[in-house]
Amino acid sequence: MSENPKHFYEFGEYRLDPFERRLLRSGRVIPLTPKAFETLCLLVENGGHLLEKNRLMEMLWADAFVEEGNLADNISKIRQALGDSRKAPKFIETVSGRGYRFIAKVEKIEAKAFQDLTPESEKTPANFSDETSANRQLQTAPTEPAADYCWRTPYRHRVDACPPDARVRLDI
Repeated sequence: MSENPKHFYEFGEYRLDPFERRLLRSGRVIPLTPKAFETLCLLVENGGHLLEKNRLMEMLWADAFVEEGNLADNISKIRQALGDSRKAPKFIETVSGRGYRFIAKVEKIEAKAFQDLTPESEKTPANFSDETSANRQLQTAPTEPAADYCWRTPYRHRVDACPPDARVRLDI
């Protein structure tokens, strides 16, 4: 199987988990609508860079016609969830007439760093045998070719349009 693409983003007291689709503040889940969550992911992944409104709308609603107000509504929901404001932004800056920029310092934490933090109780027991019946069946099962998937909702069926960091190759 290919490498685990799991990673997290931390900014301020928040942790964004794109793989599990959760926004956490001090360990507590902050609810967001699916599109607001995807919008936040795009902004955080492109932190410090201006994302034009048209580009955001293409990425979020690839096969649908929506008005610009939908994007503004998602930004408003994100700001409310983060305790941010348009007038004195800590996280999302509005570039009038052009788009939005995520301005907080973002730290990307790879999956390997989190595996080291896994509590002992969640790790595989030392007495686990590789020779279980299930493992023997898996070792003798015929293999099928690998398949590409995109974990980002709007691209699930269009892997070619999926951002490279959201692609996953599964050996089935």
